[in-house]
Amino acid sequence: LSLAIQSVGIAQNSELEKLWHNLATSQPDSTRVLILNDLSDQYKLAKPDSAIYYGNQAVMLASKIGFPKGEVIALHLIILANSAIGNDAKALEAALRAIKIAEKNNLTLEKVGAYHLLGRIYTQSHNNYEEALRLFKQSIMIYDSLNHYHYSGIVRNDLGELYLSMGK
Repeated sequence: LSLAIQSVGIAQNSELEKLWHNLATSQPDSTRVLILNDLSDQYKLAKPDSAIYYGNQAVMLASKIGFPKGEVIALHLIILANSAIGNDAKALEAALRAIKIAEKNNLTLEKVGAYHLLGRIYTQSHNNYEEALRLFKQSIMIYDSLNHYHYSGIVRNDLGELYLSMGK
């Protein structure tokens, strides 16, 4: 078990080193946004402040170069990192911004991801169970229509937890 844990740590360090190298050699384009998003993703639970930093860098660059999909993905990561540190106001702000950008640019999958994350915010911090219920059901419907059953299953799990919280 100890060896397995050490191997995972080494793999993560190797992945981070690769990302750092790619970031250092990248141009300010969509590839750089994706690298910044990957860095944010790597840090989102272990070092949420770093995840927020790289996510914000990705948001700024994506906005500057006109890469809305990269911008919305960065916002998703910012939502997760802010939720991890209990900064629900910032998570809510990022979720609403992600939805607005996704709707404006017809990014259905990214929009439904933001709906799901917004539902989690409403469940965990605002106790707005009815709105969370609506968002989760809408997310499931859209994910199923796009044949993204894996994501639909994740939302169904959150929906089940919501029902338990509601005493149903």
